[in-house]
Amino acid sequence: MCVEAGPSYEATYRCVLVAFVIEMSLCRHYSFHLGHLKQ
Repeated sequence: MCVEAGPSYEATYRCVLVAFVIEMSLCRHYSFHLGHLKQ
């Protein structure tokens, strides 16, 4: 998924950063819904 043209450190770092941002946004999204369910 994250492999682009060659094992570039910059490309790998960018991929990890994007994956981290997506994971954080998903976590925030699910915690928001869980908070709504508790109320």
